[in-house]
Amino acid sequence: MQRLTIKGLFCDIAQCSQFNCDGATDKTQDCDSKKVYEKLREYEDLEEQGRLHIAPIVDGTEIYVPFSGLSDVDLEDGILVSTYLYGLTEFENGIMNKDWFLTMEEAKKALEDSKNA
Repeated sequence: MQRLTIKGLFCDIAQCSQFNCDGATDKTQDCDSKKVYEKLREYEDLEEQGRLHIAPIVDGTEIYVPFSGLSDVDLEDGILVSTYLYGLTEFENGIMNKDWFLTMEEAKKALEDSKNA
């Protein structure tokens, strides 16, 4: 995606003549435009570094992990019912719609497919 921000001081880039050089209308007030710009620039920097990740679903969503091995964990028809946690789920359980699923039916189908392969 093309960057929307550039390096440099916001006030110089925006040429905010009505603001003080620190981006505020007075010494106690922060400039909202400057805050938004700097946050966007931060996200774009992370994206360039490959460190920006958009989670596929919201934390706390119930997920279903097909499990065909021996386990001392409670499984429902060979499916581990778990909770999505950003970052941790991908590390422990792999990739959405390949290794873990949003519905029990999808997980059961994947488990059957792996048994038949």
